[in-house]
Amino acid sequence: MILGTDHLALSVASLSPTSENMEKQGWRLCFRETDLPNHNQKRILLSCYREHHDIAWLAPPGAGLALELTAHGPPDTTCQAPYQPLLPSTAGMATPRQVAKHEQAVAQALKVIGHGHARPVFWQDSPVPLWQTDEHAPTLVMLYTGDVQQECVFWRHGLGWRVRQQEKNWAWLELISPLTQWCCQLLLLHGNTWPEYPLDSAGFTCLAMFSNDLEADLQRADSNGARWLSAPFALEVNHKHLRIGLLRTPGGAICELLQPEK
Repeated sequence: MILGTDHLALSVASLSPTSENMEKQGWRLCFRETDLPNHNQKRILLSCYREHHDIAWLAPPGAGLALELTAHGPPDTTCQAPYQPLLPSTAGMATPRQVAKHEQAVAQALKVIGHGHARPVFWQDSPVPLWQTDEHAPTLVMLYTGDVQQECVFWRHGLGWRVRQQEKNWAWLELISPLTQWCCQLLLLHGNTWPEYPLDSAGFTCLAMFSNDLEADLQRADSNGARWLSAPFALEVNHKHLRIGLLRTPGGAICELLQPEK
């Protein structure tokens, strides 16, 4: 069973200076790991496989969805990862920008689901344009996909998210958890995507979720149309032993399932 979300990964060339910049803006560095082994199961997801990678896990000012900076080397800029977080008002270092023509539907969907004051911005630590809200602790992730209906069905039945509203070109889902910090909302949006984008692409590449039965959750995802799944593998992160599984949704988005070992 999927228990909740842990973080959204942001691909960077190196942890510095992004980590330091975010800390100056009020983000809290919870842990930093260098030279973590890159398991062979990840090889197929990376445009340039290296034996090790670095990560930094940062919590936003106040509360909300954490970001994990992931450095596999210089990000692949030939394509763009499909995730985008809704930035909290406390994120800092954001400058206003104009709404792009293809984003008109995004603005309308955000308005319908209660984020009508969200505004388009450039954030200094993001290689892609984002949206920012007046809220201190939003837990909304936007995901672009070529088939909203197909993706919505997968997130509902394959990963256990609840559909709150569905329209022709967007769908609003949520993952409810007993722990508030693990709750999250997802806004699926119709748009051009790269279904085989690599994990080391520029941008926000992977949404990580907690599982209490990794094999069962991977099987459930497989039975409901996952494009690709890894075999489970083990990794020690921040002095914690984790069992990890990776998958691609039908639209190609990468997800990571984490099961702490007892």
